[in-house]
Amino acid sequence: MTNLLVDKIYDMLDNKNLTAENILTVTVHVMSLAQTEIKDKNQGDLKKEIVIGVLKKITIENVEDEELVEKLEMMINTCVPAAIDTMVQIARGTIDMGKTVKSCLRFCLR
Repeated sequence: MTNLLVDKIYDMLDNKNLTAENILTVTVHVMSLAQTEIKDKNQGDLKKEIVIGVLKKITIENVEDEELVEKLEMMINTCVPAAIDTMVQIARGTIDMGKTVKSCLRFCLR
């Protein structure tokens, strides 16, 4: 499954590299592909593991700059899992984006 998703993401990237700037966009695309391929209920942990595996594989196979590889791996291991959880919560409606944005704005405008 991972290889199939990797091939689809390579097509989506269209000869561009995975970068710190596009990693979350790519993550969303991989999540969508994983959702399409795995239709069973209660498979969130498996999907998350697959998404992370795809991102790691793309990083290892596609990124030549070792410093960038280290940065991407750190993001994949730390930021991406939390971002996936947040995106799932938003999709389920368990995070009220309006309330969250208002709260952030109040904090930022102090």
